[in-house]
Amino acid sequence: MASSPSAACLLLALVVLAGGWVDAHSATRRLLETSAPGPSPVSTEVAPADWCNQCGNVTDYEPVCGSDGQTYGNSCIPSCMNVRVAYSGKCNPACYPPGSSVEGDWSSVQPYCVVGLTFRNLAEATFNGYPQACSAPGVCDYGDRDGEVMTYIPTTGGKGLSVTAAAANTAMPSGSAPAPYDYVEALSKVLVYLDGQISGKIEPKAQRLTWRGDSCLTCKGKYGEDLTGGYYESGGSSMKMSVVHNFQVSLMAWAGVFFKKGFQASGTMDELKWKVKHGADYLLNSLVSQDPCIFAGANGNSTQDFDNFSPLEYYEQYVGPRPTGYFTAGDPGSEATGGAAAALAAAAYLLKSDMPEWYSSTIAKATALYEFASTNPKSFKTSSDPVIKLMQALYATDGDYHDELTWAAAWLYKATGKKKFLSEAEKWWAQSTFHNTLEVWNYYGANAVLLASLDPGNGAYAAGARQFFDQYLTGAIGHTLGGAAYPYHWSSNMHVANVAMLGAMHADAMAAADAGYAARLLNYAHFQVDYLLGDVGRSWIVGFGNDYPTYLWHKPSYFSTSTWTEAMGEKLWTGRDVGPWSSKQTGTDKFLQRGQMVMISSLQPQPHIAYGAVWGSPLYNDGLIASRKDYTYAEPSNPANTAIVGALAHMVQFYGLQGPYTGDMDEVLDVDYSDLLSSA
Repeated sequence: MASSPSAACLLLALVVLAGGWVDAHSATRRLLETSAPGPSPVSTEVAPADWCNQCGNVTDYEPVCGSDGQTYGNSCIPSCMNVRVAYSGKCNPACYPPGSSVEGDWSSVQPYCVVGLTFRNLAEATFNGYPQACSAPGVCDYGDRDGEVMTYIPTTGGKGLSVTAAAANTAMPSGSAPAPYDYVEALSKVLVYLDGQISGKIEPKAQRLTWRGDSCLTCKGKYGEDLTGGYYESGGSSMKMSVVHNFQVSLMAWAGVFFKKGFQASGTMDELKWKVKHGADYLLNSLVSQDPCIFAGANGNSTQDFDNFSPLEYYEQYVGPRPTGYFTAGDPGSEATGGAAAALAAAAYLLKSDMPEWYSSTIAKATALYEFASTNPKSFKTSSDPVIKLMQALYATDGDYHDELTWAAAWLYKATGKKKFLSEAEKWWAQSTFHNTLEVWNYYGANAVLLASLDPGNGAYAAGARQFFDQYLTGAIGHTLGGAAYPYHWSSNMHVANVAMLGAMHADAMAAADAGYAARLLNYAHFQVDYLLGDVGRSWIVGFGNDYPTYLWHKPSYFSTSTWTEAMGEKLWTGRDVGPWSSKQTGTDKFLQRGQMVMISSLQPQPHIAYGAVWGSPLYNDGLIASRKDYTYAEPSNPANTAIVGALAHMVQFYGLQGPYTGDMDEVLDVDYSDLLSSA
């Protein structure tokens, strides 16, 4: 029976993630194809009759409830936007915003639709605060396609493999067997994903994607710190969060250290190093001052950000300056500052031989951040900074910062060899709380694996690792029918990659002590990787393999400077009541960008291929949600695209494959990362 995930793992922050998922009328869908690129973007507000001709002059406020749980200003608007009217009057206020969490039966495999989002089961919906009365069994109705209701697309033609058999298999897989997939190609493509998320000035010799340009060039904090660089956190967000950078940089650096041969053989090591350094440099710039310590922990406003669909390059023209939140001695956040210390130490270790001076200065700053985090131990859950509060809503820490302090001390020990850090790691580890998933806000499983390799004589670490992995090997963590790890539905493919990378790492450490268990870990890890690449009947990595998803909740690959038009920036009136895409609007007229409606309702593929993006999640039955509007499935994110890098490098290394990948990728340019590193 599947266990309930921890509360922190499933606080999905639906109120904050209310960027919108209403359908637009088919005439609006065609705007991208019929409008030429316009001049400098501007925003105007127009009444419904001006953008939906069949509505006539209906502008009176006569609210109706749509089938997506949103109250519309009148019946004309949902009909124009291809949303069915459920009933006249406002939607039930008990259904949105969500209320108190209620536990339920997590073993159920019956999906439920609530306010336009499909949940794994009723328990997941009520856990997130939605009353049972507001839920309907089945996958949501996402609109019409050629007169048929869109729900999901079945995944067929899989290999019929059993995850239970893989998890129980004590025979070591053979690296001399033919590789099931071209792992060099897959690894090369998942690294390209980050080029779509990159922020800052893109030098000509670093230009990887033809459809991305300079962005965030005026991003500075209130102390004058340069926050132009780094990576935007996900397909639907152009915010930059320290906790996401920490996760991304530390795990990718660890992958580069552990699977060095795989990256070298595939010809991707220099690219990995450059992209790790780009993220690490953002964290270095975020450290405004060491004494007193001031650290920029979050950059951006979620409400403004999620309502903006303009290209990243035009963000400031539509939204304006981005606010920045800080951690200080009076308002510390040990999860973020400790995690940043770990990320910088890991990056420094990876790049030590290439950049010895950068290594030394980065280790000094990582140490300063660790000292700040450990001598001011406090969760950012209680932060009073308004921008940090937004990060808390998106990445809901449970208040336990001991795992980040463990992570930081362990990496400082590995990077410096100083025994005091190993002792510190042991101290913080003893105070950490077990979690059965690796998250942006919890590193328990990663700590167990790393510390077991650093201090094999301490049996507590191997025991902790076994406790973590047994959740997956025994089926205590749920799996899809096709065998993918599925603790909960939002971005579940992140966990597929996470457990695959960690499992491959720990199998190496366990090979001598317990060969049978090491084989089980490796067989399970390989099963998870191959699920993502196509074993179930489709690939879940964009641009790779068969039947990969072509419509994503990924703004950059939908609206670039070449596909955006002035008309897309127009703001259209849709109502004035609280709802899933107007969470903070009540009694105030709500306007949405036309571009938002176009992207969400479009039945066309992304104009640009977001190579390497990991699709957020399959349905429990391995089906593919039939619309990009349900971002809980359709959104790629940096955390979900992190561990897959290491997992694929392991597969390259395991099968002895050689690169580089030389196949064609549309709108992707060659970059000499060796030259970039040498000139950095």
